[in-house]
Amino acid sequence: MGINENGVIYYEINPQNTNEEIFLNFFKNLICEINKENIKKFAFFLDNLSCHKTTNVIKFFASRNAI
Repeated sequence: MGINENGVIYYEINPQNTNEEIFLNFFKNLICEINKENIKKFAFFLDNLSCHKTTNVIKFFASRNAI
């Protein structure tokens, strides 16, 4: 779920374990909503879920200067 001070920006419910592909798709959808709503400030917090630490996820965030 992505939220800010105005409420929910975007969310997904997955009936299975989250993997790298599901996580990256979620984050890409969240970015689309952030851009569509012209949201300027937001924070994204990650826990220690294994898919948050994969090489592809790290590259994805690094390519957007997010780490």
